[in-house]
Amino acid sequence: MGFKDWLEGFTVYPAPRVPPATLASQAQQSKAEEVHITAEDGTRLYGWWLRGGHARAVLYFSGNRSTVGSNPERYAKLLGAGFDVLHINYRGYPGSQGTPSEKGLRMDARAAWKEVTRLYSPQSIRVLGSSLGGGVAMGVAAEFEPGALVLMSTFHSARRVAYENNPAWLVRWFMVSKLDSASLAPKVSCPTLLLHGEEDDLIHPKHAEDLSLCFASPAQVLRVPGANHRTDLLAHPPAWKALLAVCSPLPLP
Repeated sequence: MGFKDWLEGFTVYPAPRVPPATLASQAQQSKAEEVHITAEDGTRLYGWWLRGGHARAVLYFSGNRSTVGSNPERYAKLLGAGFDVLHINYRGYPGSQGTPSEKGLRMDARAAWKEVTRLYSPQSIRVLGSSLGGGVAMGVAAEFEPGALVLMSTFHSARRVAYENNPAWLVRWFMVSKLDSASLAPKVSCPTLLLHGEEDDLIHPKHAEDLSLCFASPAQVLRVPGANHRTDLLAHPPAWKALLAVCSPLPLP
């Protein structure tokens, strides 16, 4: 691993620190099944399955500084709406081996897709990505064919965000990852919804508007008034209603 890759671990992929015992306790409280899966390069990944016996599943990719168990209310909300949930921690994140990188996260996402498709058909799976997780979710939707894609507070490209928030020379010097969602969007064929806070001070809502136009069929965009990058967008009733409209009904047999 080079110096730039090491530096990106702190800037692009910062991970929280949560001891395994804490993860296990939180899983028990959330009635989640702890799972370990293996990426194609042999990296062992940790995650949670939350099952309610539903016919549909959400494959969830969270943002940086997040981990399984960070938002139990979101799990409960999705379970209550008829979705089982699989949430895997990226490499280098709590419980998972390895060091995060764009190439590594793509492999982690494929491993998560392989896990969820053991139990559900692709058309029964809805892929949900938040912030950094939106860029990861885009790769899954472009490579495979889920039933729907929902992106929250995510970017046109991660490098564009870096240029908007840092001196250009610094970005050119340290940033290896591209996470170019715009280049992947034309390959996505499933119904897609982009949710974004009007007051997002990290990833400007124009990212959602610009990204929506890159899809083969323009994606739906819903901007949430008063919401910033740390707001739980799914707590906003119109956003939740829009998610359910895109993710339902059940696929035909």
